[in-house]
Amino acid sequence: MENLVLKETETEYIVSFKKDYISEQDVLDTINKIRLKKLMHKINADETAMEELAEEIKQEWWDKNEHWVMDKVKKGEEEFNRGL
Repeated sequence: MENLVLKETETEYIVSFKKDYISEQDVLDTINKIRLKKLMHKINADETAMEELAEEIKQEWWDKNEHWVMDKVKKGEEEFNRGL
């Protein structure tokens, strides 16, 4: 068997790898990239639009959670300073 084999049927592609050819994590990462690319295609967005959406989501999260995070940081600093 070759290190990498691609077979094609009428409705699917079948990919086979030897285990010593590629790690399981690399296979999973590749599958996730394919899924993301398909999702991007489905919503008709390019990479820039996805990055902008991600930034918007992060900003909304920060706006909702900033006080909670900063309170935790402040408490951590106080505990650290007490330990000195």
